[in-house]
Amino acid sequence: MPPDSGRPTWHLVTCEFPPRVGGVADFSRVAAGVLSREGPVHVWAPAPARAACEGIVVHELESGFSAASLRRLDSRLGACVPPRRLFVQWVPHGYGYKSLNVPFCLWVRRRARRGDQVDLMIHEPFLPFDRRRPRQNVGAVAHRLMLRLLLGAATRVWVSTPSFIPDVHRFAPRPVTAAWLPVPSPISLLDAPDEVRRLRASLAGDAPIVGHFGTCNALVAPVLMETLERLSVLRPELRLIVVGRDTDAVTRALAARGRVAPERIVRSGEQTGRDLSLLLQCCDVFVQPYHDGVSTRRTTLMALLQHGGAIVTARGPRTEDDWLSSAAVRLLPAADAALFASAAHDLVADAEARMQMADRARELYAERFDARHLRAALAAGVADREALLTC
Repeated sequence: MPPDSGRPTWHLVTCEFPPRVGGVADFSRVAAGVLSREGPVHVWAPAPARAACEGIVVHELESGFSAASLRRLDSRLGACVPPRRLFVQWVPHGYGYKSLNVPFCLWVRRRARRGDQVDLMIHEPFLPFDRRRPRQNVGAVAHRLMLRLLLGAATRVWVSTPSFIPDVHRFAPRPVTAAWLPVPSPISLLDAPDEVRRLRASLAGDAPIVGHFGTCNALVAPVLMETLERLSVLRPELRLIVVGRDTDAVTRALAARGRVAPERIVRSGEQTGRDLSLLLQCCDVFVQPYHDGVSTRRTTLMALLQHGGAIVTARGPRTEDDWLSSAAVRLLPAADAALFASAAHDLVADAEARMQMADRARELYAERFDARHLRAALAAGVADREALLTC
């Protein structure tokens, strides 16, 4: 690859890339697409991995980030024309070795010492300590050591939520500037109002629809299921759309519990981007519990803001202060099923409030989270010291 006037070539190093789905994979896909507008982008990711657009060269790592794979990666990366800018996506449990891949962190440090620029994107810094789980605490200590190694190698540090910035300053071995980097929606908004109307009529007729978009992991599923059961009692005509990875299993469990008739769950499971956009536009209200609270790092939240969703969610330890006064979401003090059901029920009955929330949600997304903001920040290469968003 010929050099481009001395400009660094981007090398996106990630533990997840499509066809995998999820927060890191979705962000990596969007980031690679954004960066490819400036020039060629190389993606280094575990197999299977494939590019979705021109300008992206995907290098599949057959054995992930094992020691042998890192040696091969070193050789292949060294053959690329410098200067090289590594954009490392960090989530400790994503790189194998039971989330204790210290050799990977040492490899990043070696690449930095050889002259590569390292942009570190922190999606999750480390496991929390838990007195009830001694084995988790071993991992929590190791994750902090790994983060320190990566911070010592980084030229620039980005975070998916400003709430991670104090953690960066605490564990960095030298002074660093950490900045919030927008996490755009992982799906494209499909402007097809007639299709939406036809789909909605086929799914629910005139009945209201409550939706959820997410992976329904074990930390979220109990609150979500109880919320939907309570809503079904409050509004017997209600229809439900629960979409995202692994949601089929949750909706089967929900129907098996007997409080929600199976025919009221009108769509669930993983969807294609086009179908997903249409389904999100069919929903009147979304219930979005997150185990650590609503925050800027949630790609599902970004998609709902982009689509103008009326979102009921809750605060938690990672919730940024600006959400507390935001008109874009209905924020609850805690992820409690009774509170979620009551708030969603009220919004279903209040079309004017839903419209106002939808307008502010779309405005907020355009102002702060659209992919053009990600592109501008990375292209400038300068950490934005204004880390907080304006809701």
